[in-house]
Amino acid sequence: MSAVILSGIVTVQGSNPNGMPCANSGKYGCGTLAGYNNGNQFLFYCSPVSHEVQVTLDCSCPTKCCSIWKGGDIGDCTIVNIRSGQGTST
Repeated sequence: MSAVILSGIVTVQGSNPNGMPCANSGKYGCGTLAGYNNGNQFLFYCSPVSHEVQVTLDCSCPTKCCSIWKGGDIGDCTIVNIRSGQGTST
């Protein structure tokens, strides 16, 4: 398996992201994995002890619906309404 980390977003190959290595320990991140969650994004927490991915939420869309704020301290699956700037949970 391989992992590529770009701007806090992890893209991996395999069937389950749980337990895969992550770089930003103690922070949330967004990822995609072919074969997992129908290819849709997921929100994960990077364990500060093991530096491994722990999926916390499966998002319902393939792009632009997983968001992290405050440097990775907060994360959620949301779809942002471009006109209003308001998000809705997915």
